[in-house]
Amino acid sequence: MIVTRSPFDHFTAPTTPEPMQLMQGPLIRTKYLGPTNYRGSRITAVHKRDSEQTQRVTLSWDHSLDGLENAKAAALALLNTWPYRQDMVLVACGFDHDHYYFIASTAPISSPA
Repeated sequence: MIVTRSPFDHFTAPTTPEPMQLMQGPLIRTKYLGPTNYRGSRITAVHKRDSEQTQRVTLSWDHSLDGLENAKAAALALLNTWPYRQDMVLVACGFDHDHYYFIASTAPISSPA
């Protein structure tokens, strides 16, 4: 007797997928600003609340830190001037070619996803 097996026999389908737990909160975008003839390198952190309100902080670039740490320092400085809830912390970070992005929330992540 010959038994033919499917190439997918070793896969088992999940019975019920777990719902994805996503953090949500204000997004802070940071951007490096190169030196000019009058100012040294800087980093800005910006949160655009709506079409009329934008919070912004600009810090001098700390050459003892790397790019991510400078961006994080700027995002934390923006949180310290936050006109909203004062108990927010940074809970997530992402990036693209031009910016670092941070999410602030009152509920920090307790375990990795």
